[in-house]
Amino acid sequence: MIKIVVMCNRCRQLHRYPCAQFQWEREAADNGFRAPEREHCATLAKTCSCGQTMIITFTCWEYPRGVENASDINITGADLLLNDCAACPDFPH
Repeated sequence: MIKIVVMCNRCRQLHRYPCAQFQWEREAADNGFRAPEREHCATLAKTCSCGQTMIITFTCWEYPRGVENASDINITGADLLLNDCAACPDFPH
């Protein structure tokens, strides 16, 4: 199973989440010089048994259409240990 593994910042408990739990959405589009640049985001928010909120956000920029231009992962409340998830969604052709 393809997954992401994080460790809670408060109690150090490990958490494993399947990549399928991330639902990609197109957040914004900016009319670039030659073609629009599109921003896609996927966020997963979970609460550890100790009460710590953990938020994992993937952000991906597509420019030109169908091509990954840049990507980022931001995690609050936990540390990233393993990421087998795609940094970007499958773009339509």
